[in-house]
This record gives sequence, C-alpha cells and structure tokens, in this order.
Amino acid sequence: MILYLRSRRVGAAIIALGALATATILIGGRALTLAPDGVPVSMPYRAVLPLFSAALAVASLDSPVPQIDRTDTGPLQRVRHLHLLAALTVTLGLSALTELFTATGAPALAVRGSLCWFGLALISGVVIRMSFAWVIPLVALAPLIRWGWTTEGPEAWNWAAAPSSDLDSWLLAVGAICLGGIAWMRSTTRRGGPRFTGPRQPRLAVESAAVVR
Repeated sequence: MILYLRSRRVGAAIIALGALATATILIGGRALTLAPDGVPVSMPYRAVLPLFSAALAVASLDSPVPQIDRTDTGPLQRVRHLHLLAALTVTLGLSALTELFTATGAPALAVRGSLCWFGLALISGVVIRMSFAWVIPLVALAPLIRWGWTTEGPEAWNWAAAPSSDLDSWLLAVGAICLGGIAWMRSTTRRGGPRFTGPRQPRLAVESAAVVR
C-alpha cells in the first residue's frame, strides 16, 4: 500500500488539495469579471477553483506503469477503486468545509459543483489519461462562462453557481459523476486481464506473456 501511494504521489496531491482549499477560503469570494458578449458578467473564484481540485484528485490515479494496471484484476484493481472513492470523498469534503469558512456558507452548492467537476475530470482521465484529467473540465468551462451567467445571475443549469435549490444543476452534476463512474468501471473491466482468441494456454504462461508485453 505504501509503495502504491508513493508511486501515485498521493502525499503531494493532498498538500496541493489543501493549498487549493486555502485559496478558496481566502479569495473564493472575489469575483472575476468577464464579458463574453460584451456585457460584463461577474463569476466568483469559488466557482472555478473546485475544477482544479477535482482534476488534481483524479490525476492522482495516474499510474507510472499503466501496463501492469491493465493486466491486473486482483488486489491492485481493488486498491485503485478504493483510491478513487477516497479521492471523491476528500474532494467533496474539502469543498463543503471551505464553504463553512466563507461568508456565503453554502456547502450543498460547493458539493454539487465539485461533484460535476469530478465527473468531468474522471471522464477525461478515462478517455485520455489520468494525468490529463483537467482537459475536459477546462473545455466545459468555456460554455459555462459563455452561457452560464446572465446580468441577473447564474442560469438554473449552472452547476458551479446556481442556487442549491435548482434541480437542473443537480441533474447535470449527478449525470456527470454517473457517466464518469460508468466510464471508469468499463475501462477497468475492459483492461482487466489479457484477452486471447487462440487456444487456451496455461494460466502462468498467459500472465507471464502479459507482463512481458
């Protein structure tokens, strides 16, 4: 377990997540003013910083030897599932705790945003690679900035800033994490163990050949 945690640099990821949580407390209430349509729109930093926290948590799943991960269906795969669950729990927990130290104090809103960012990051990690978990969330940030805010406030589907009572934003967040979870499970099932179409070979020989490849 210790070797696994060191190979994924989990300690460094925890420190970075703590730094992002501190930054959210200190500057999360400040607004970033953008004008995508020529009309100024204010977007709080706390709506964007969880993106990087989720991407960082998912990126900690990146393996230094992905070939071994693809051929393992036993203890290593179970540890990776536990790692994913722990990363999600820490991400949501930190997002809720940081809100308790801010003026707004909306943990449900923070959890919803982190849930959606984590799902998008997980999809990105499965489709591309875990170390590139930030790609799809950053792509999703563009339409969020472009259409997610109006002069009157955030849209109802805006998972990062809409009031916690808006159902559309919750459906979007739950959909994102469900798609991410399905993609993760399919990838681990697909990669779990080598596949052979030829005659059945002795188990030891098959596993040795998979490791060599």
